[in-house]
Amino acid sequence: MAAADPDDSSLTHVHSADETDGDVPVAGNIDVFTSGVAIQDTHDVHDSLLLARLAASKRYNVKETPKDWYDMFVTVLANVGWKVNNKQFRKFHQSSSSSSFIDFVSGTMCEAATKEEATAIRKRLRNMLSSPKKVKQFEDLISDGTNGHFEVTVASRQPTVGLTLLVNGYYFLLRTRGQHHSFQVRVQLSDLFFCTSTTKLELNENVYATARQDIRKKLEEREREIAKKKSKEKMGREPEEK
Repeated sequence: MAAADPDDSSLTHVHSADETDGDVPVAGNIDVFTSGVAIQDTHDVHDSLLLARLAASKRYNVKETPKDWYDMFVTVLANVGWKVNNKQFRKFHQSSSSSSFIDFVSGTMCEAATKEEATAIRKRLRNMLSSPKKVKQFEDLISDGTNGHFEVTVASRQPTVGLTLLVNGYYFLLRTRGQHHSFQVRVQLSDLFFCTSTTKLELNENVYATARQDIRKKLEEREREIAKKKSKEKMGREPEEK
Protein backbone atom coordinates (compact mmCIF):
# COMPACT_ATOMS: atom_id res chain seq x y z
CA MET A 1 0.00 0.00 0.00
CA ALA A 2 1.22 3.48 -0.78
CA ALA A 3 1.87 5.91 2.02
CA ALA A 4 -0.91 7.96 3.63
CA ASP A 5 -3.72 8.04 1.09
CA PRO A 6 -6.04 10.85 2.22
CA ASP A 7 -9.08 8.68 1.39
CA ASP A 8 -7.80 5.72 3.41
CA SER A 9 -9.79 4.73 6.51
CA SER A 10 -6.47 4.02 8.23
CA LEU A 11 -6.25 7.77 8.79
CA THR A 12 -8.67 7.40 11.70
CA HIS A 13 -7.48 6.47 15.18
CA VAL A 14 -6.66 2.78 15.64
CA HIS A 15 -6.47 0.99 18.97
CA SER A 16 -5.42 -2.55 19.77
CA ALA A 17 -6.49 -4.33 22.96
CA ASP A 18 -4.26 -7.33 22.45
CA GLU A 19 -0.95 -5.48 22.19
CA THR A 20 1.15 -4.42 25.15
CA ASP A 21 1.62 -0.75 24.37
CA GLY A 22 -1.87 0.17 23.21
CA ASP A 23 -1.98 2.31 20.08
CA VAL A 24 -0.82 1.03 16.73
CA PRO A 25 0.63 3.42 14.14
CA VAL A 26 -1.88 5.88 12.69
CA ALA A 27 -1.49 6.91 9.04
CA GLY A 28 2.16 5.92 9.00
CA ASN A 29 2.92 7.90 12.13
CA ILE A 30 4.37 6.69 15.43
CA ASP A 31 3.22 8.88 18.32
CA VAL A 32 5.23 9.10 21.52
CA PHE A 33 4.09 10.80 24.73
CA THR A 34 6.21 11.48 27.80
CA SER A 35 4.90 10.98 31.32
CA GLY A 36 3.75 14.58 31.87
CA VAL A 37 1.29 14.63 28.97
CA ALA A 38 -2.41 14.60 29.92
CA ILE A 39 -5.22 12.74 28.14
CA GLN A 40 -6.57 15.96 26.62
CA ASP A 41 -3.07 16.74 25.35
CA THR A 42 -2.94 13.41 23.48
CA HIS A 43 -6.29 14.16 21.83
CA ASP A 44 -5.11 17.63 20.82
CA VAL A 45 -1.90 16.23 19.33
CA HIS A 46 -3.68 13.43 17.45
CA ASP A 47 -6.35 15.75 16.06
CA SER A 48 -3.85 18.42 15.02
CA LEU A 49 -1.59 15.95 13.24
CA LEU A 50 -4.46 14.16 11.53
CA LEU A 51 -5.94 17.40 10.24
CA ALA A 52 -2.54 18.56 8.97
CA ARG A 53 -1.89 15.26 7.18
CA LEU A 54 -5.30 15.23 5.53
CA ALA A 55 -4.91 18.81 4.31
CA ALA A 56 -1.36 18.27 3.04
CA SER A 57 -2.26 14.99 1.31
CA LYS A 58 -5.24 16.60 -0.39
CA ARG A 59 -2.95 19.22 -1.92
CA TYR A 60 0.26 17.26 -2.57
CA ASN A 61 1.49 13.72 -3.19
CA VAL A 62 4.01 13.13 -0.43
CA LYS A 63 5.99 10.60 -2.49
CA GLU A 64 6.32 12.93 -5.50
CA THR A 65 6.72 16.32 -3.77
CA PRO A 66 7.66 15.67 -0.12
CA LYS A 67 9.03 19.18 0.47
CA ASP A 68 5.76 20.82 -0.65
CA TRP A 69 3.76 18.30 1.39
CA TYR A 70 5.87 19.03 4.46
CA ASP A 71 5.53 22.81 4.09
CA MET A 72 1.74 22.47 3.85
CA PHE A 73 1.68 20.12 6.84
CA VAL A 74 3.57 22.63 9.01
CA THR A 75 1.45 25.55 7.76
CA VAL A 76 -1.76 23.82 8.87
CA LEU A 77 -0.30 23.14 12.34
CA ALA A 78 0.69 26.81 12.63
CA ASN A 79 -2.82 27.91 11.61
CA VAL A 80 -4.48 25.98 14.46
CA GLY A 81 -2.23 27.27 17.22
CA TRP A 82 1.13 25.50 17.01
CA LYS A 83 4.03 27.94 17.09
CA VAL A 84 6.90 26.75 14.89
CA ASN A 85 10.25 27.20 16.66
CA ASN A 86 12.41 25.32 14.20
CA LYS A 87 11.84 23.77 10.79
CA GLN A 88 14.24 22.06 8.41
CA PHE A 89 14.16 19.70 5.46
CA ARG A 90 17.32 18.03 4.26
CA LYS A 91 18.74 15.14 2.32
CA PHE A 92 20.28 12.61 4.65
CA HIS A 93 23.83 11.52 3.85
CA GLN A 94 25.20 8.38 5.44
CA SER A 95 28.16 6.09 4.88
CA SER A 96 27.70 2.59 3.49
CA SER A 97 27.46 1.07 6.97
CA SER A 98 24.29 -0.83 7.82
CA SER A 99 21.84 0.20 10.48
CA SER A 100 18.60 -0.95 12.04
CA PHE A 101 15.39 1.05 11.94
CA ILE A 102 15.48 1.78 15.67
CA ASP A 103 19.09 2.98 15.55
CA PHE A 104 18.51 5.20 12.52
CA VAL A 105 15.34 6.85 13.78
CA SER A 106 16.59 7.19 17.35
CA GLY A 107 19.82 8.75 16.16
CA THR A 108 18.22 11.34 13.91
CA MET A 109 15.39 12.24 16.29
CA CYS A 110 17.49 12.44 19.42
CA GLU A 111 19.61 15.19 17.87
CA ALA A 112 16.72 17.58 18.59
CA ALA A 113 15.04 15.78 21.53
CA THR A 114 15.43 16.30 25.26
CA LYS A 115 16.80 13.43 27.33
CA GLU A 116 13.30 12.48 28.52
CA GLU A 117 11.95 12.59 24.96
CA ALA A 118 14.85 10.51 23.63
CA THR A 119 14.21 7.82 26.26
CA ALA A 120 10.50 7.74 25.38
CA ILE A 121 11.26 7.48 21.66
CA ARG A 122 13.59 4.51 22.08
CA LYS A 123 11.12 2.72 24.37
CA ARG A 124 8.23 3.24 21.95
CA LEU A 125 10.21 1.97 18.98
CA ARG A 126 11.40 -1.11 20.85
CA ASN A 127 7.83 -1.89 21.94
CA MET A 128 6.60 -1.61 18.38
CA LEU A 129 9.40 -3.74 16.94
CA SER A 130 8.70 -6.46 19.51
CA SER A 131 5.34 -7.08 17.81
CA PRO A 132 5.53 -8.53 14.27
CA LYS A 133 1.85 -7.66 13.83
CA LYS A 134 2.48 -3.97 14.43
CA VAL A 135 5.60 -3.88 12.27
CA LYS A 136 3.68 -5.45 9.38
CA GLN A 137 0.82 -2.98 9.76
CA PHE A 138 3.26 -0.09 9.93
CA GLU A 139 5.11 -1.20 6.79
CA ASP A 140 1.83 -1.63 4.90
CA LEU A 141 0.80 1.91 5.83
CA ILE A 142 4.02 3.69 4.92
CA SER A 143 5.48 1.93 1.91
CA ASP A 144 4.91 -0.03 -1.27
CA GLY A 145 8.11 -1.94 -0.53
CA THR A 146 10.56 0.37 -2.26
CA ASN A 147 9.57 3.88 -1.24
CA GLY A 148 7.35 5.71 1.19
CA HIS A 149 6.97 8.17 4.03
CA PHE A 150 6.53 7.94 7.77
CA GLU A 151 6.70 10.23 10.79
CA VAL A 152 7.75 9.88 14.40
CA THR A 153 6.43 12.49 16.81
CA VAL A 154 7.04 13.02 20.51
CA ALA A 155 4.91 15.28 22.71
CA SER A 156 5.94 16.50 26.15
CA ARG A 157 5.02 19.08 28.77
CA GLN A 158 7.81 21.59 29.38
CA PRO A 159 7.69 23.62 32.64
CA THR A 160 8.10 27.02 30.98
CA VAL A 161 6.44 26.60 27.57
CA GLY A 162 3.69 24.01 28.08
CA LEU A 163 2.83 21.36 25.48
CA THR A 164 5.58 20.88 22.89
CA LEU A 165 5.82 18.65 19.85
CA LEU A 166 8.83 17.33 17.95
CA VAL A 167 7.95 15.94 14.51
CA ASN A 168 10.44 14.03 12.37
CA GLY A 169 9.42 12.97 8.87
CA TYR A 170 11.28 10.38 6.80
CA TYR A 171 10.96 10.13 3.01
CA PHE A 172 12.80 7.18 1.49
CA LEU A 173 13.49 5.40 -1.76
CA LEU A 174 15.20 2.04 -2.09
CA ARG A 175 17.82 2.34 -4.82
CA THR A 176 18.47 -1.38 -5.34
CA ARG A 177 15.90 -3.04 -7.60
CA GLY A 178 14.41 -6.35 -6.59
CA GLN A 179 14.80 -5.75 -2.86
CA HIS A 180 12.03 -5.14 -0.34
CA HIS A 181 12.68 -2.68 2.45
CA SER A 182 11.86 -3.99 5.93
CA PHE A 183 12.34 -2.29 9.28
CA GLN A 184 12.70 -5.66 10.98
CA VAL A 185 16.19 -6.21 9.56
CA ARG A 186 19.39 -4.22 9.28
CA VAL A 187 19.79 -2.47 5.94
CA GLN A 188 22.61 -0.96 3.98
CA LEU A 189 22.00 2.77 4.29
CA SER A 190 23.91 3.29 1.05
CA ASP A 191 21.03 1.49 -0.71
CA LEU A 192 18.51 4.02 0.61
CA PHE A 193 17.84 7.58 -0.48
CA PHE A 194 16.52 9.47 2.54
CA CYS A 195 15.17 12.96 3.13
CA THR A 196 14.36 13.99 6.68
CA SER A 197 12.25 16.83 8.04
CA THR A 198 12.33 18.13 11.59
CA THR A 199 9.90 20.54 13.25
CA LYS A 200 9.79 21.74 16.85
CA LEU A 201 6.50 23.32 17.92
CA GLU A 202 4.83 24.80 21.00
CA LEU A 203 1.07 24.88 21.45
CA ASN A 204 -0.68 28.19 22.09
CA GLU A 205 -3.48 26.66 24.12
CA ASN A 206 -5.71 29.75 23.98
CA VAL A 207 -5.60 29.78 20.17
CA TYR A 208 -6.05 26.02 19.96
CA ALA A 209 -9.03 26.06 22.34
CA THR A 210 -10.87 28.21 19.81
CA ALA A 211 -9.89 25.91 16.94
CA ARG A 212 -10.57 22.62 18.75
CA GLN A 213 -14.28 22.31 17.96
CA ASP A 214 -13.74 23.27 14.32
CA ILE A 215 -11.03 20.62 13.99
CA ARG A 216 -13.24 17.93 15.53
CA LYS A 217 -16.08 18.91 13.20
CA LYS A 218 -13.85 18.69 10.12
CA LEU A 219 -12.47 15.29 11.16
CA GLU A 220 -15.95 13.93 11.86
CA GLU A 221 -17.14 15.13 8.44
CA ARG A 222 -14.12 13.49 6.82
CA GLU A 223 -14.81 10.19 8.59
CA ARG A 224 -18.41 10.28 7.34
CA GLU A 225 -17.17 10.93 3.79
CA ILE A 226 -14.77 7.99 3.99
CA ALA A 227 -17.44 5.68 5.44
CA LYS A 228 -19.93 6.73 2.74
CA LYS A 229 -17.38 6.16 -0.02
CA LYS A 230 -16.45 2.72 1.29
CA SER A 231 -20.11 1.77 1.66
CA LYS A 232 -20.73 2.65 -1.99
CA GLU A 233 -17.65 0.68 -3.06
CA LYS A 234 -18.85 -2.34 -1.05
CA MET A 235 -22.31 -2.18 -2.60
CA GLY A 236 -20.76 -1.95 -6.05
CA ARG A 237 -18.75 -5.14 -5.43
CA GLU A 238 -21.74 -7.17 -4.19
CA PRO A 239 -23.27 -9.43 -6.87
CA GLU A 240 -26.73 -8.44 -8.07
CA GLU A 241 -29.56 -10.50 -6.62
CA LYS A 242 -31.32 -12.70 -9.10
